[in-house]
Amino acid sequence: MGETVRHATARILARASFRDPDLQELDLVTVSEVVMSPDLKQATAFVSMLGRDDMDDTVAALNRAAGHIRGELGRMLDAKFTPRLRFQRDRSFEEADRIEALIRRNRHAS
Repeated sequence: MGETVRHATARILARASFRDPDLQELDLVTVSEVVMSPDLKQATAFVSMLGRDDMDDTVAALNRAAGHIRGELGRMLDAKFTPRLRFQRDRSFEEADRIEALIRRNRHAS
């Protein structure tokens, strides 16, 4: 279900137009993962933007627009419930870079 919600959310963000100025570059947003709650009523969508380190405004704006996005999602999904959406910044790439740097540093120190 998480993967279905991820694909649908990505499609919504790619074609949506919002009045919020913090949501004007949604074509650059990647929905990398959606984690569903066990009862499938909550969904946490992890997002990132290519070349953007500061995404706080975008994530906050996505959370403000979550109700609207959920409405669109409900029209796309064939499910008993449409999950409530919460957006978070995906930090997995940053964490991978940090681990890689630690490994490189360790190799050079040896």
